[in-house]
Amino acid sequence: MLKKRIITILIGIPFILAILYIGGICWTLFFTVLGLGSLYEFNRMTKKSYQPPLFIGVILFLITMFYMYNYYLLLTIVLFIVGLVIYLIARFPRETIIDISLILFPALYIGISLSFAILINNQPDGFVLMLAVFLLTWSSDVGGYIFGKKWGKRKLAPALSPNKTWEGSLGGVILTIITAFVFLSICDLGNYSLYSIILLGFAASIAAQLGDLLMSGVKRVFDVEDSGNIIPGHGGILDRFDSFLLVLPVVYCFLYYGQFL
Repeated sequence: MLKKRIITILIGIPFILAILYIGGICWTLFFTVLGLGSLYEFNRMTKKSYQPPLFIGVILFLITMFYMYNYYLLLTIVLFIVGLVIYLIARFPRETIIDISLILFPALYIGISLSFAILINNQPDGFVLMLAVFLLTWSSDVGGYIFGKKWGKRKLAPALSPNKTWEGSLGGVILTIITAFVFLSICDLGNYSLYSIILLGFAASIAAQLGDLLMSGVKRVFDVEDSGNIIPGHGGILDRFDSFLLVLPVVYCFLYYGQFL
């Protein structure tokens, strides 16, 4: 298992960096596939007990990812809601509000998060910005693993993830703050005070941990170990990118507004 994880990392990270560097349509396709794959895995986890219609989630995901900041969003959402009501009435009792809710939440969560990837793609310094998102996400994961492995004793959220500890959480925060400081010292993304850099690292790590805990809770509710098996040694897309989904909007906001703190 460890060998598979290492090989996947050695192949996956350069691939992701290449996609980010190329940008444009490759960037858009990558994050679209990432979002659709995540939505499919979420839908698949709920299939044991419910029947959430995947196509409705796909429509809402695409709306939120690509039209979140479009002038026609309000009209699009109104039409979507009307169509959703008609669908619920027509499909009752084969599909109920519970089924719909189980696809609306992940579609909104994933779609809104990845809409920031589209925003970043349109920025002149988009590659550097997205690199910061990935590096801060990875730093939190690595710091949490190292500190948790060596000093972890007190459970952080045993009901959600019994292996996570407060020591690991602190390690994730520390390494992420260090990464934020080093990254912003090397890359010219604006004038940030030491306070704002510390706040960025802290917020990014907390977001990464919350995103991870959220998906741990989802997997526990639906009694699955992994969201999928598409990534060798790592499980599914959500297993690998659950933290990233919440870090993305947090880092974007801090990098654009943190220099005013």
